[in-house]
Amino acid sequence: YCNSVKSFQARFPSFAATVRLMESWLDGHYYSGALPHEVLEMIVISVYCDPDTEHAPTSPSAGFQKALARLASYDFQNVPLIVDMADEITLGATERTIITANFASSKDNTNTHHHNHNHNHNRNHNHPFFYIVTSADKQAGYTPSMKLDDVDTTCAKMVINQAKHSIDAYNKWVEDDTGYLFNEYEQ
Repeated sequence: YCNSVKSFQARFPSFAATVRLMESWLDGHYYSGALPHEVLEMIVISVYCDPDTEHAPTSPSAGFQKALARLASYDFQNVPLIVDMADEITLGATERTIITANFASSKDNTNTHHHNHNHNHNRNHNHPFFYIVTSADKQAGYTPSMKLDDVDTTCAKMVINQAKHSIDAYNKWVEDDTGYLFNEYEQ
């Protein structure tokens, strides 16, 4: 994992600063430690290697904006996040089927475990909140190597909700031709 991230950082110089901005954003909203560092890195990497965009972010601020938007809008509970940091996943029908089956299996296994033990807490009501498959997982049949079972679901949802508010405020600021972010409060 570490070697893959280091080589990714060499390809995209603004990556590390983008991760630091995401960590600062979490700290600024009193969510320090709410998400594992690896989850932040994977969310940031996912926007740098998103096949649906023409080019990767070239500045930390552009990377931060895209990563915050990804955090705010991605359906982490129902869709696995596929992060191809080494350009090794072709994502053909076979790969998608394998990843989807593994994801469904993880949900089934956790639901069975939850039913059998009847735990009454906020962790893993259905399955790991973040199910992230990386190019490093290709050799293991696209089974995630990062174990993210201990991410608190309630806390993760709170962070995502804050990301939605933050990206909305950012977008309003960008669209506002006066240049004031909080001009509605100045009366």
